Amino acid sequence: MQPTKLLLLLLFGITTGCTVGPRFKQPQPEMPSDFASPSSSAKSASVDAAWWRRLNDSTLNDLIHQAAEQNKSLAASQSRLLEARALWREARFDYAPTVRSSVSYENSRSGVSTLNAQRGRSFELYRAGFDASWELDVFGRVRNSVKAAKATAAAVEADLNNLRITVSSEVAINYLELRGAQAQLAVARENAANQAESRRIAEVSLKGGRGTQLDVARANALWNDTQAQLPVYEQNVARAIHRIAVLCGRNPSDLRARLQSAKPQPTPPSRLDIVKPADLLRRRPDIRTAEQVLAAQTARVGIAVADLFPRLTFNGRVGLEAGQLSGLSQSGAGGSSFGPHLSWAAFDLGRVRQQIAAAGHRADVALSEYEQTVLLALEEAENALTSYDRERVRLHHLEASAASAREAVTLARQRYQDGIADFLTVLDAERVVLNTQNEIVLSRTRVASAWVSIYKAMGGGWNG
Repeated sequence: MQPTKLLLLLLFGITTGCTVGPRFKQPQPEMPSDFASPSSSAKSASVDAAWWRRLNDSTLNDLIHQAAEQNKSLAASQSRLLEARALWREARFDYAPTVRSSVSYENSRSGVSTLNAQRGRSFELYRAGFDASWELDVFGRVRNSVKAAKATAAAVEADLNNLRITVSSEVAINYLELRGAQAQLAVARENAANQAESRRIAEVSLKGGRGTQLDVARANALWNDTQAQLPVYEQNVARAIHRIAVLCGRNPSDLRARLQSAKPQPTPPSRLDIVKPADLLRRRPDIRTAEQVLAAQTARVGIAVADLFPRLTFNGRVGLEAGQLSGLSQSGAGGSSFGPHLSWAAFDLGRVRQQIAAAGHRADVALSEYEQTVLLALEEAENALTSYDRERVRLHHLEASAASAREAVTLARQRYQDGIADFLTVLDAERVVLNTQNEIVLSRTRVASAWVSIYKAMGGGWNG
């Protein structure tokens, strides 16, 4: 590039304050007008940030509060946000001159072959002063650096908000699973007691000559099979307690005394806060994270493009210089310098262009990841709504089945004692009752967990 053209280019950049590289445009992905699930018909303009309070469980409320205050992953994410904001503030300092103070001492000796009168002598030089440097942001390298740092900080903040949603929903789901496992324990113990009574009836019948040893053996097998399920449910209770404790930033066993006692399974209210699919773009922090990562990568393309052009820096110095330390205080020791410095990768532009291409590809990756994040958000919402709808239907039929199964046990026992039916009919009826009651507990847990997943999918659980 000819010097005249280079000068004109610099003057144009200075006067217009141009910023090279692409400008970030917020993506506008195509979104469906509504969700497919029937539950999505009830629309809401907003989502309750403290949705868990609708479960009316004070223990759960307290646990989620503890997790918000003490969760270690949240603490780490908060520190990452502070770091990102500090780096953003640091980048903004590049708008202003950089000033440094310096003090130096130098001792040199000229060679004996030097062709002057000073050969072979030692020289001392004392310096003290201030150095300043300021890059004139002609082509927006600094502006794009600040944009990238700001977008990175915004992405980290969105990550933190997404983690808040994840932690609160994980605490809620593990709490629901805890109460479900405790309910399964209660069902199994109640059925074991009923089966023990049936075994007693079989033993009495055997002694009375109406029953058989086979009836007693079958009754005993069913009772032991039910007893064998108790340790499984106890393990599930312990695991849920341990997981909740860790989510709350505690040792795994710290909450055992508090949570070991059974409480009723929380029942979610019928009302749901469901926003339109398009509202997920502003509500979900994970989409916000992907968007800001794209913004940062777009700005980094501009940083790379700026390296195609010269970089203009003004350097200056004000200070004192003397051959003796005492001379620094004399009037003639002061001095200053000022001037521009122009640097340009004129003979390395091929490398710069490849760096621009690489930055552009990274921006393309960020765009694809943004689009994938949006699709996953829609999938999560649809799955949660479908699970909630279908599991509620299943629960309705299970509850109707349980009522009939309990009636069948009563009738089977009576018919056996009257000598009308065999004992196998009693055992089959009791097995159906146990299985149905157990499935009801599981279904209630799934309905409540799906309800939690809906609020998570809608971006509930933070103050955005």
